[in-house]
Amino acid sequence: MSALNPGSPPQISRPLSIDECICRAGGFGRFQWMMMLYAPIARQGVSFFVYSLSFLELVPRLECLVEGTSVFEVCKKADICTEEGLIDRNLWRIDFTDSKSFHNWMTDLELFCYSDFMIGLLGSIMFAGFALSGIGLKQADRFGRKKTALSGAIIAAASASILFFWRNLYAKYIGLFILGLSLYKNFAIYILGMEVVPKKYQVYTSSWLLSSESLLAMIPAAVFLLAGGSNMQHFLLAGLVLSFTAIPLTMMVPESPKYLFEKKCFVELRKNLAYIARFNGVSMGDYQIEGEALIPNSLENLEQNGNEGSVLTNDNPGYINKSGDISDTNLGDSNNLEKFSQSLIEKDSTKEFSVWQELKNKRTIMNLSSAIVIFCVVSFNYYMISFYLKYKGIWHRSLVITFSSTLLQVLSLTLQEMCHQASSRN
Repeated sequence: MSALNPGSPPQISRPLSIDECICRAGGFGRFQWMMMLYAPIARQGVSFFVYSLSFLELVPRLECLVEGTSVFEVCKKADICTEEGLIDRNLWRIDFTDSKSFHNWMTDLELFCYSDFMIGLLGSIMFAGFALSGIGLKQADRFGRKKTALSGAIIAAASASILFFWRNLYAKYIGLFILGLSLYKNFAIYILGMEVVPKKYQVYTSSWLLSSESLLAMIPAAVFLLAGGSNMQHFLLAGLVLSFTAIPLTMMVPESPKYLFEKKCFVELRKNLAYIARFNGVSMGDYQIEGEALIPNSLENLEQNGNEGSVLTNDNPGYINKSGDISDTNLGDSNNLEKFSQSLIEKDSTKEFSVWQELKNKRTIMNLSSAIVIFCVVSFNYYMISFYLKYKGIWHRSLVITFSSTLLQVLSLTLQEMCHQASSRN
């Protein structure tokens, strides 16, 4: 028997699941590698603002003029403040030669005399926006992963612009709130990245997408600090550029095949699978998708023969109806074709979603437990350590945080997969 042409997939008579369709479109090919590059870039723009908050609020080394002399000595911010505000600018200065002194929001906006509450609000208000971002993420099931990610990318770019260009404390509050609100796009991009790869690669894909959030934000920060960078605007510029870069990149990627499958949009699904297959250098060939009313070559036949097409009925999947009149539906129109396909599928009963029922599922519990562990680790690393270690050994700390978070994320996902495989064998 001659070897099969790798560009021509084997003929399968039965309908294919969505995972089999993705495998048929090239499995983990060039397109999937491209998505693994796109996802971190599109997600990381806001990270340069979020993870640098502790540096942006850091009080630099202050020096005050000793009365009656021309000598400056180290002092605290309380020494340069009065009830009216800052004392004469000639009586104090910032020592930018110190490793803990940055050109940041404290120095640019001269926030030295603001209360701790006003300064702490910079970090807290972002979480207020983040708490509401779930509303945006919910739209991923309604409008699609791509549109949700794109809307979030536009909002994130707007917030990055406010934070970078607008030199006002209250503008920073607005920018950070909007930034927190836009974080749903990171989850939408994560879901999109996971849903374009076959199931057998999803553990590795998830490990990369989660770990890259640490690597692509914290390592540049460590390099910036190690190189002696002191102007935080230079660092934030990278975040601004990435935030705007995410918009055209997201517009270029196709919609999630699994989302289109769930929504029964088989015409668009076939177009997306064909695009992925071409990108991967393979051919989809003739195939049928589970739940699809039309046989593989029906679209092609309909274009050639007008209303004459081959349609599978729900009652008899093997029966081919070649008549030109099917319930008075003009199948030559792709919109009518899609409606006809969906009308047959709507007869299938759908289980009503129940939170309590889901919590009885062992895999759901494992996923939830892993998510809680990862979130706690990331929160501890990025938000508590960075504020309370007082920046002793700054670049060392950045690298430790990066790799500890990455390691724990990978280990938790690996453990989850091992548990799943063990439960599957039982």
